[in-house]
Amino acid sequence: IDVPGIEGNEDEYREEIKTALSKAHCVLYVHAQGKNPDSKTAEKIKKYLRDWVKVYSIYNYRSSAGAYKSSESRVTLVNGNVRKVCEDIKSTFIKILGDSYGGNIVIQGLMALSSKAYFSPKRKDLIRRQEALLSLFGSREKLYSFSCFDNVVNQQKEKASNHTEEIFEANKEKLIALS
Repeated sequence: IDVPGIEGNEDEYREEIKTALSKAHCVLYVHAQGKNPDSKTAEKIKKYLRDWVKVYSIYNYRSSAGAYKSSESRVTLVNGNVRKVCEDIKSTFIKILGDSYGGNIVIQGLMALSSKAYFSPKRKDLIRRQEALLSLFGSREKLYSFSCFDNVVNQQKEKASNHTEEIFEANKEKLIALS
């Protein structure tokens, strides 16, 4: 469930947020590049969640195709700068969410999208970016692999396959809270 407004003034969406998060067993918070780790948002998430809900952060690292012109820059998405931001995100979220925080994943969302999408001819901007990325990485498969989006997919598959006990415990906690 995509929850609007939690990063800003969520007054307009308060009931939607409460309803959505009361059903949650797992929350994925997407952290955009260029923002400091948002302790206020982490505090809001904690305010709305129960103790049994795990929160994972996803750092969506954004960069243009030009950032990958050198072969060294196409070795790994997670370089020193990205690692530093991820450490900041983790320490901020652990400090606020404690044991409810499940960890952080890094992705390059536009790159993942560009590896899979066939854009409308009207979206010349996206087509240009896609062509530039494909010319550097050589194939859609390499582009997708570099985007690290599989980390999100694999995490969700793992959570889904091992989540029965967590869901059982969470539902038990919800019933106790309701009573």
